[in-house]
Amino acid sequence: MLRLAPELRELLLVVGGTVLVLAVTLLLQTPCSPKGFLWDGAAYHHLARQFADGSVLFTAKPDEQLRGSAPFAYRVGQPWLAAQLAPESLRNASLAIGLASAMAQVIFFWLCLRETLNQRWVRLLCVLCFVMAFHSLVRFLPYRPYMVDDPAGLLLFLGFWCVLRFQATERVGFLIAAAGCCTVGAAFRESVLVAGVAALFAGNPLRFERQGWLRWLPRLQRGDPKRLWPRLIPIIGGIVVTCLVHEGVAISNKSEALANLARNFVAKKPHTYVLAWFIAYGPFLLVALAGWRRQTTFLLERQPLLAALAAVSLLSWIGGSDTERLLFWAAPIVFVMIGRELERNPPRRWLGSLLPLLAAQALAHRWPLLLPPPGEASDGLLVPDQAHFSSFCRD
Repeated sequence: MLRLAPELRELLLVVGGTVLVLAVTLLLQTPCSPKGFLWDGAAYHHLARQFADGSVLFTAKPDEQLRGSAPFAYRVGQPWLAAQLAPESLRNASLAIGLASAMAQVIFFWLCLRETLNQRWVRLLCVLCFVMAFHSLVRFLPYRPYMVDDPAGLLLFLGFWCVLRFQATERVGFLIAAAGCCTVGAAFRESVLVAGVAALFAGNPLRFERQGWLRWLPRLQRGDPKRLWPRLIPIIGGIVVTCLVHEGVAISNKSEALANLARNFVAKKPHTYVLAWFIAYGPFLLVALAGWRRQTTFLLERQPLLAALAAVSLLSWIGGSDTERLLFWAAPIVFVMIGRELERNPPRRWLGSLLPLLAAQALAHRWPLLLPPPGEASDGLLVPDQAHFSSFCRD
């Protein structure tokens, strides 16, 4: 009888469970529109169609230059890749890219958990909650198949894992890999630069000192500059590619895009923002909040996670109405915090409160998949001062 290593058995459970959830979701989930082109998906399809028709970046011929509206037109990676794979069937090409990215993202999510969580049952439970959340790629992709979040999310999670490995081993190879993720990922979506922000804080450069009524103030620790400069490479690479893409695309609404950021910053309400965290992660978020003091200490001791969480929190505030979808980019960090709380006590002590919490999580994220899948959200739920309730309601 073939005996598999425990790590391999766990990986097979992760992959098998993900394939099952993805298959059921593809079978039952209703797309956001018959062709999947809705909201920003229509903008990405327009970019892919231009690439398929021969448009390029950086050309002296205006009629051949890639055109679009900001910020969507800056996310050229997946439209270009779809146009190379199947120019005659862009939707199928985009769906194939998304499916492959979703599977790989779950694996790197699991690897991120392995960096800090020791108990297998906790890691598997966190993976289950991740893949069953409506805003994970595994379930969101069939709803909106024309997105750029798929490879961008994969590169972001891969970047997170590389930064965590660099933090643990100080092997420069992991930092170079993180730089590759940020450099390539910036062409897919700007959010991948969050991994570069995390890399800046590898090695815990901040020291927190008690300062009277201000409680704790950060102080920059002095270190060897030769160790600091390599940590700048990921974010610099991502910024360079972002600037190049911005120069290579003809944008029709540059001033309007900046105005939208300012409007989102002012218009978003705090209660909407708090609610969006629970829409993204469900009632299970209460587990992490129950030990907020321990989680604060944990994040201060692993400052790349703290920096990435802060960056995602800021981006989700200014990034538009889909606050909960943007917040889900911090999933490796949030689920590590949840898992650490679960590991503090054996399963028998959690069982009484964990089962009702899992039932609430299942209802919030429609785990049974027998409930009606989310359909179109009404316009009244998309305005900046309200949350996007696509996980909970259906027209």
